Amino acid sequence: MKSQSWVDKMQDRSVNFYNTQQDFETAWGNRPYVRGNGWKQFKRWESFWEPRVFPHGMRPPGDYTWKEHLRFQRTYPATNSGARNASWTPMGPYSWTTSSYNPGAGRINAVAEDPNDANILYVGAPAGGCWKSTDAGATWTVLTDDLQSLGVSAIAVDYANSDVIYIGTGDDDGSDTYSIGLLKSIDGGATWADVTPASSSIFGAQIYRIIIHPVDHNTLFIASSTGCHKSIDGGATWTLLRAGNWRDMELKPGNPNTIYIANNTVYVTTNGGTSWTLVTVGLPSAGDINRAEIAVTAANPDYVYFVCGDGSNSSFYGLYRSTNSGASFTLQSNTPNIFAYDEAGAGGSGQSWYDMALAVSPTNAEEIYIGGINVWKSTDGGVTYEIKSHWFYPPSVGYTHADIHVLEMVGNRLYCGSDGGIFKSTNGGNGFADLSDGLSIMQFYRIGGSEQVPHKIIGGTQDNGCNLINNEVALHTNGGDGMEALISSVDSMVMYTSSQYGNFRRSDDGGYNFSGIFPTASGSGAWVTPLVMNPQDNDMLLAGFDEVYLTLDKGSSDSPISSFGQGVQLRNLAIAPSDGYTHFYASTYNQIYGTINSGSNWVDITGGLPSSAISSITVHPTQPLKVWVTFSGVQIGEKVYVSENGGTTWTNVSGNLPNIPVNCLIYQTGSADGIYIGTDVGIYYTDSLLAGWQYYSTGLPNVIVNDLEINYGIGKIRAGTYGRGLWESPIKQPVTTPPTANFAFSNSQICTTDSIEFSDASIDHAPSWIWHFPGGNPSTSTAQNPKVVYPTMGVYNVTLIVQNMNGVDSVTKSVPVSYQPNTLNLSIQLDNTPIDVSWELIENAGSVVYESPMFFLGNQPNQLINKPICLDQGCYTLVMKDLASNGLCCANGSGYYLLTDVNGDTLAFGTSYGNTDSTVFCVNQATPLVAGALITPTTCGLADGEISVTALGGDGNFLYSFNGGSYDPTSVFDNLSAGTYTINVQDGLGVITAITAVVSNANVPTAVASASATTVYLNQGGLADFFSTNSLNGASYSWTFPDGTTSTQADPNFTFTTDGLQDVILTVSNGACSDSDTLSITVVNNVNVTEIENNATITVSPNPIKDKFLLDIGFLQTQEKVEIVIHNALGQQVFWQELSQVKAYTQQIHFGNEPSGVYVVTVFSKDMAVSKKFVKG
Repeated sequence: MKSQSWVDKMQDRSVNFYNTQQDFETAWGNRPYVRGNGWKQFKRWESFWEPRVFPHGMRPPGDYTWKEHLRFQRTYPATNSGARNASWTPMGPYSWTTSSYNPGAGRINAVAEDPNDANILYVGAPAGGCWKSTDAGATWTVLTDDLQSLGVSAIAVDYANSDVIYIGTGDDDGSDTYSIGLLKSIDGGATWADVTPASSSIFGAQIYRIIIHPVDHNTLFIASSTGCHKSIDGGATWTLLRAGNWRDMELKPGNPNTIYIANNTVYVTTNGGTSWTLVTVGLPSAGDINRAEIAVTAANPDYVYFVCGDGSNSSFYGLYRSTNSGASFTLQSNTPNIFAYDEAGAGGSGQSWYDMALAVSPTNAEEIYIGGINVWKSTDGGVTYEIKSHWFYPPSVGYTHADIHVLEMVGNRLYCGSDGGIFKSTNGGNGFADLSDGLSIMQFYRIGGSEQVPHKIIGGTQDNGCNLINNEVALHTNGGDGMEALISSVDSMVMYTSSQYGNFRRSDDGGYNFSGIFPTASGSGAWVTPLVMNPQDNDMLLAGFDEVYLTLDKGSSDSPISSFGQGVQLRNLAIAPSDGYTHFYASTYNQIYGTINSGSNWVDITGGLPSSAISSITVHPTQPLKVWVTFSGVQIGEKVYVSENGGTTWTNVSGNLPNIPVNCLIYQTGSADGIYIGTDVGIYYTDSLLAGWQYYSTGLPNVIVNDLEINYGIGKIRAGTYGRGLWESPIKQPVTTPPTANFAFSNSQICTTDSIEFSDASIDHAPSWIWHFPGGNPSTSTAQNPKVVYPTMGVYNVTLIVQNMNGVDSVTKSVPVSYQPNTLNLSIQLDNTPIDVSWELIENAGSVVYESPMFFLGNQPNQLINKPICLDQGCYTLVMKDLASNGLCCANGSGYYLLTDVNGDTLAFGTSYGNTDSTVFCVNQATPLVAGALITPTTCGLADGEISVTALGGDGNFLYSFNGGSYDPTSVFDNLSAGTYTINVQDGLGVITAITAVVSNANVPTAVASASATTVYLNQGGLADFFSTNSLNGASYSWTFPDGTTSTQADPNFTFTTDGLQDVILTVSNGACSDSDTLSITVVNNVNVTEIENNATITVSPNPIKDKFLLDIGFLQTQEKVEIVIHNALGQQVFWQELSQVKAYTQQIHFGNEPSGVYVVTVFSKDMAVSKKFVKG
């Protein structure tokens, strides 16, 4: 399994799911499952994505579901009765107790401490969003419930302004939530903006690391699945520094131009990313390892640590260290197996591709912490280790739950984010405090409520087992990954839990003790193996493996009641509540079966259903043959189906639902066939009195909903979410107000043979419509979404009348019909995966005039589609989109798109184009309108800049609008200050193009101060010379000295008379612009210098030096604290180190990255200072 390519493919959305799945199966072979080897984590990813991509295998863009959600919101505003009735409130859990072995609050992938306030913390949950604490973790507030992605795996806080926060979205280790790239907040997390637009290569990438430049806070670096990227304007624009799937990145302390990036190799740049060097000396072959993390420390800027996992079994491959800024590495250790479950590091496996973290003390370069399943510490640079936390509860050492995803050390504060929450140590890892109380981030797969005790709910969660929640507190009942969970409706002390693949257990004492059930040789079930209880007899349950198993004694014994013989795992089960002994339903992803005779005979009832993945089955409470089926995936209009006859025939009731995966459905007993569905973005509701679905999610985060339960005793519906815990809301009440009529219509600029499509967008109305189309054909309609043809151009009135039991409403709108003179034809030959292609046609002003359904252009492989298009004169952009990022060719067959005019001339053509392809073309216009600008910068600080605009194309009759002003023929704009300006250019046809011009200051001064010495001795006169030689563009100079005196000389001198650290300020001016630089001078008094000479010695050998030297320090008496500082000839500090309790000290200092020249090393103690000059040749 060398190099485990399936790991990278998991994180690359463009790779087909089934290719990744096959790579894993091939690599894994027939090896059995062993705890702690990463097999489970892959299967979890597989379970998340398989139903969403079945049957084509293509993962949608990270923002796809959100865009569909917004489309629904725009069409159906949140004023309907569903929005008014829904009022979701959180149920936690916010804390835990335990009767099992690995309790936790939920998964944490990222942590950041505010650089200006240690009490302000941020954590990122891979499915639960970004949370903030202002009291060092005592309480938490969520910041991201309204975002389009609740996965957060990277966080950075701006040191210059703590209100500026960056977060990287998605799940960087598990890859089983959506990622939309990088988001930015400028108000402390109250609001967020996307800083990785769809045109950016960062968009949709997994963001592993965000680093803010230590000097220029507007410069950002990120490591992501698409590469290492840099922004110099706070995220507004991005530059790709190096492509690849880079899992980690560090900047060298003190020299941010030196950057290290790592995956299973290390690359180094010393020029800010202009060029990169692959490090090969001392490191293992990239094919032998699966992943690596790197870390640096201010305690020794030349140190770089590199920890990696074995590509064959995900165990600990080794820790390597560089002492020369990454030029070469040396193996520090490769034993014990610190990535294993075992407390002593025994065993030959691990899961390093999934959990790996590395941190180095900022004050001791030999003190490191490594996280895998547990946390280990080394105090000798990684040669030996001591375990500091263990995954099993209660532990013999500290507890941080299993699977460590992040370790961050700030001062003496070590933060640990794991699959169980956020933990903190302030004593070198000798004890960890759990800071997770208040976080509600559990990822529920299934929940089961108690009818007898309304606030008692049991649920299965990812990584945190099964939990019995009572009044917002979780009792951790079972470890591992929790799956299906049930509570008896007649005896709340009886409950059932499970872990993956059908490991079912039962408790008879309210969740404190459990025993295994379903002991037959049923084999392995699905990741979430279905378990259902007969409402008429709670001792009777069905479990779905590759066959259906029945128990009549609560699981103590069981037997199969089906013989499908397919060897395919069942995914869903349902029992008819009114005929619980006879009517059952079972399904795989793509086949559903029904029985009406207790399983003696099963019938395949799949006919009439789409080929998407079945996600749930629900049976009517009193009609055993009325059954609903929901579907996952992104197939338009294939979300919910119902059968009135046990599956003989099916009716699509998806209606107006957005194209979002549906995960579950629950029926509301006593309603007018009211049903709720949980989707990847919230909850929807409909009933027989409504004409469509309503968004029933007021107050609910934009989160994946996996399961729904109703407690009729208190009239509440509960939701188990994947990342934000449990929520509840009152159930839907009958509509008590009249409906609100509304409709929309398609593009009315059409061909003479086209019809205009009208779509109902009314609220709270019954499923009946009365349309009036005077002048159209037809003139009336009772369809929900009719099509109408109009004989001539003009403006027509259209009226829609809707009603419900409370009244009637109507709306009339004017519809302009404009037949366009230029007829084009768009031909698209689809490839083998037709579902992945869509297109849109955009006019010059930016409006979409034609478009296809998103990623649902056709439904047959190699289908040929011809679409007539009629356009007015002007220029347009045809945008082709492809979900699989391979255009219409390559691995998915041969296809093309071709746009031709009435003469057959080609306007646009393409085959292989990756994710998108854009073509600009013009109709009855020779060339598109384009414009550019010649910019003259200002004299520094003055208003004398100029922009001269040149336009080409169009009809040649150009008018110009400067910064939103009126249009006139003037194309030269002068007397401008430095700044950014927008000029719109319009031709005689009304076509407009815009250009942005940036007028900059010329000859901006840069101040660089230097001195003859940065350590001055009073017994030697205290005189120092100062220089502005290295400054740029200076017209005048001003020096300010510590005593308040000034000098306008370019290179003055100054005599110091008092000791201490003192600042000298240089200001360089040019016109109205200026720049300053501050130089710190250490002044030592006469008496102390005499003591230095008598009481301290310092030697540098050799001298001159090459790349390193030996520094010897000696004192007559032990010094409590000693600082070592090295300055170059410009007075710039290039090295600093602090020591304690020093009498004699020898250290080898690596100096290879510094240029040749003269340097001064100074050793300071409380009352002494001694300096030594040396030369690097």
